[in-house]
Amino acid sequence: MTTAATTPVFNAKDAKMRFGQLLDAAMNSPVAITRNNRHVAYIISKRDFDAMATRMAALEARLAEAEADHAAFELALRANAESVASLLPVPEVALHY
Repeated sequence: MTTAATTPVFNAKDAKMRFGQLLDAAMNSPVAITRNNRHVAYIISKRDFDAMATRMAALEARLAEAEADHAAFELALRANAESVASLLPVPEVALHY
């Protein structure tokens, strides 16, 4: 994929009138579509979309692993804290009347 600085830009009217050129441009890099001088969409090739979808799936799997590791760590930490707390002497509570 290319950087935003080199991204081809079509305004919405040109994109409609030159749709074939837009598709050809999208085969090489994402193409920005503007309306009223504001970016409103990007057109990307199927190759780029598939690569992004694959990368997203890999990142989601890594996130799920990290969340599971974190949950296991929290359980171990809690269990460790409880076992340490059970070893500490309980201070006597003085009752004052």
